[in-house]
Amino acid sequence: MDKNQALALKFFEKAQFNYNQNRKLQSALADCELALEHDPTFAEAHNLRGLILDALDLSDEAIIEYREAIRLNPYFEEAQANLKDAESEQITSGYGISPSIQDSEQGGELRRLLITGGVGLILLLLMVGGYYVVNRFLLPIFGPTTELVFVPDVPESTTVSKNDLEDAANILTERSKLLGYSQITFRASSNGAIVANIPATINGSELASQIGQVGLLEFVDFGNEQVMVGQEVRTDIENPYMVQVEGKTWHTVISNDAIVSADAVKPADSYQVFFTLNEEGKQVFAFHTAKHIGKYLGIVFDKVVISNPIIQQAITKGEGVISGNFNQETAQQLAAVINTKPLPFEVKLVEK
Repeated sequence: MDKNQALALKFFEKAQFNYNQNRKLQSALADCELALEHDPTFAEAHNLRGLILDALDLSDEAIIEYREAIRLNPYFEEAQANLKDAESEQITSGYGISPSIQDSEQGGELRRLLITGGVGLILLLLMVGGYYVVNRFLLPIFGPTTELVFVPDVPESTTVSKNDLEDAANILTERSKLLGYSQITFRASSNGAIVANIPATINGSELASQIGQVGLLEFVDFGNEQVMVGQEVRTDIENPYMVQVEGKTWHTVISNDAIVSADAVKPADSYQVFFTLNEEGKQVFAFHTAKHIGKYLGIVFDKVVISNPIIQQAITKGEGVISGNFNQETAQQLAAVINTKPLPFEVKLVEK
């Protein structure tokens, strides 16, 4: 399973939970769409999206999803059954009036009442939900846009390569999608900037603060030293665009390359970021933690210490959590950044 498939599975499981347990249909739909962005061939996610759309009375769109699930997996019996039910219901439902009623005057009157009531209900739903639909779906796609321009935040004498600029644009696009801005695509410009047209409903400065960090996460061996949270440190992972502080060079045990997925969770009173390691990272982490019980293992983000716990025992399952002063938004932002490659350089927003 590659990184995109792992992320797709994470979002699918969240969507499944929200659909089956919480009945939070809009949240389930959003997670399902994120799963499909990472893996469009995920037949189970198409089927689940169909079920959610069915529950939202969007039967035409649900049928399309069931058919896509079956196209991807012709032996998908659940999707076949769901498609059959949806098509049968579409054929027989009409306005929900039986033939015997339709053929009588009483039936005609009832039908008129039902139609009138249906129109009234639709108008009511449009009034109540119209604002949400327009702002959530229509304006981001069809509404006015504004240009968002980033430039590399590097020393003046530093030349940024075209490949790094394009890589940064792709990473910014992926981070935006992970935060729910699926309609934003960044591109590298010929003058050394990174540009995107974003819906005017989105706060550009806020988006920039969410996605503009380098996003280099390191687990650093601090040994017996209690390095303070918030302190900037120097590590043995070098970046030609990032100037490190003077002083001792600390060893990085693992970094982003070892992380398969990250997700914001709230197991108790505060939010944390749960992460899963790949097989190589799992082995390195298990070996280091087993050999360094009682020592400090700092969690460093963009060369700044965000946590410095003491290793209590060997961590062998390839999973862990990052704790800190997180709320839901900041935990989700950190998870989104960790789920992408680090930017080659930090970027800053140019006001236009």
